[in-house]
Amino acid sequence: MPHATGLTKLLAIAVMVVVAPGATAIEWAHSDVQLLFGRDFIMGEHNRATATVEHAHGWQYGDNFFFIDLYNHLPERGGINLEAYGEWYSTLSLNKVFGFQSPIPYLSDLAFSAGINAGSRPTIDPYLAFLGGLRFTLDLPAFEYLQFYTQVIQIEKQSARGVQFTWVWSVPLEWEGWRFKFRGFMDVTSPGETGDWHVLTQPQLLLDLGAFADVPDTWFFGVEWWYWHNKFGIPGADESAPQATLVWFF
Repeated sequence: MPHATGLTKLLAIAVMVVVAPGATAIEWAHSDVQLLFGRDFIMGEHNRATATVEHAHGWQYGDNFFFIDLYNHLPERGGINLEAYGEWYSTLSLNKVFGFQSPIPYLSDLAFSAGINAGSRPTIDPYLAFLGGLRFTLDLPAFEYLQFYTQVIQIEKQSARGVQFTWVWSVPLEWEGWRFKFRGFMDVTSPGETGDWHVLTQPQLLLDLGAFADVPDTWFFGVEWWYWHNKFGIPGADESAPQATLVWFF
């Protein structure tokens, strides 16, 4: 993937935060691999297969998270048309660093956040953006986790900065002995130098297949809804694509 300088840097950072030795051991870690297939995408091939790797871990002063998506756009005549995209975020927890105790009910932590978003496209000028701001961690009944980010976003080679609001959540569900997980995220991003506000969300409803083989919380199968309102900030470019989803948590 030529010219993917930003993506190469992001991959290097992701490897460093996972394998680099530190003075403090990793306190917890979660990873997953996802395989997805969907159709009805716009701006390119309508069918797409995706492989995603996610990793998160906590340490003495905060936590790190990254994901890498590998897209294979599937032309009708077959073939391979790969695209890569990734995001990395690191936070410093005010609770861990300063002993912050929130006076606000259900707000369990406040953290400084910084991140990089990078892709392999457009080929001539691959996407690269830097983010920084605050993350609010909420401790609400029924949620495995619920976080809200408010960040400034600076896209490389654009003079104007924007703002991005992000919600990340996971909710375990159970019905008639069947175990599910409802998880996902939503980004709401202000216009850049051109375009309009845009919204990207990827909620997933997953059935715990592992529970039927006495290995719960490992293998899940379900559906993801990929929805992008004003894709890339282009007014009227709305993308709505359901995707079959297989996830392995480890």
